[in-house]
Amino acid sequence: MTAYVPGIRLHEAFPERWPLSRFGALFREVQERNGTEPVGEPLSVSEYYGVVPRDLSAGQMAAEDVSTYRVVRPGQLAANMMWLNRCGLGVSQHTGYVSPAYKVFDISGALAPPFADYLLRSTLFRAVFESLGRGVRPNAQMVDTADLRSLPFPLPPLSDQRAITNYLDHETALIDDLIEKQNALIERLRERREHTIANAVTPTHASEDQFVSIKRTLRRVDQGISPDTSTGDDSAEFWVLKTGASNRGGFDELESKPVPAEVDIPSGIEVQRGDLIASRASGSPDLVGSVAMVGTISRRLILSDKNFRLVPKPSTLPRYLYWSLNSLSYRSQVRLAISGADGLANNLPLSSLRRIRVWLPSFDEQRAIADHLDRETAKIDELIAKVERHIELAKERRSALITEAVTGQIDVGAA
Repeated sequence: MTAYVPGIRLHEAFPERWPLSRFGALFREVQERNGTEPVGEPLSVSEYYGVVPRDLSAGQMAAEDVSTYRVVRPGQLAANMMWLNRCGLGVSQHTGYVSPAYKVFDISGALAPPFADYLLRSTLFRAVFESLGRGVRPNAQMVDTADLRSLPFPLPPLSDQRAITNYLDHETALIDDLIEKQNALIERLRERREHTIANAVTPTHASEDQFVSIKRTLRRVDQGISPDTSTGDDSAEFWVLKTGASNRGGFDELESKPVPAEVDIPSGIEVQRGDLIASRASGSPDLVGSVAMVGTISRRLILSDKNFRLVPKPSTLPRYLYWSLNSLSYRSQVRLAISGADGLANNLPLSSLRRIRVWLPSFDEQRAIADHLDRETAKIDELIAKVERHIELAKERRSALITEAVTGQIDVGAA
């Protein structure tokens, strides 16, 4: 059998001893829907873990009506046809339901479901889906059902499939354990960073009269505009900041939208290097009020009405104020300020921001503390970056191992 995907010769990817079938011959679409009684729990597809229970605590909204949602049972394949190039599919181990936009398939008895899961989520098939996908956005590449049905699919003996699966279960578990430990290390480093900042800007020796409201540290607060950006393009002269530009204390100029040329830009709202930018609102309460200091920027940026620019008085060092507003004390006060009713749970009014209290030592002490935190947090950030790189390498090794195993490049018996 010979079948081609642009740039990929699938029939050459597997050992000659493995017969080839077609996806459409091995996977049969099923149409079971929830109806009036939901079956199991809501499920989603994770790029790394496959089909998992949906995490509603992470901001995903539960639908009110799930009657048309597709039922997924253990051993069935669930696939988001617009996300296949991002591993938007997997064999479920859970009973539940997924979006009606997904497809669900029964798997032929000639295939061990875990082997099919590893194969379909391998880098080989990700490349295939990337080639077949159609769409303007990388995370919304629709694969046509006819193209999916015609894909060549290997059929090694079931004993080989099980041996490959057992090998990969063991090896990926080792890698996943390593990644879990590395993530735990990152959490400890982040906690150390938080405590380093807290000990510097809210020391135990500080007297009560040294704590002042943020209002007393500021000369003024600026806000901008939120123009209609629907007709803006990459050639725009000005870009308006989104709320995420200051998330978690790091400024990101890419969190902005192009402003159409016909929009009048008021004076005094263009962003400059060294500005302190705070978010007024966010989709996550943990990010409301995030403060960042603008570094080097490559585009002309303006404030939106969801950003505050904090302009300190001469008696307040901007770098010191930045660190104070990235402390645990500040975050706890923000959480209290946004916990009110009337839809303000993810909104920080300027009046509330002004009332938040910070420790304000002498200007010389401010400079010494800011210098200290610049040095110490840079060391911790460097360690975090190294651990994150180790995690990326481990994930790359995991992906490579899976692809090598499911394409017969590893003698799993000998391994």
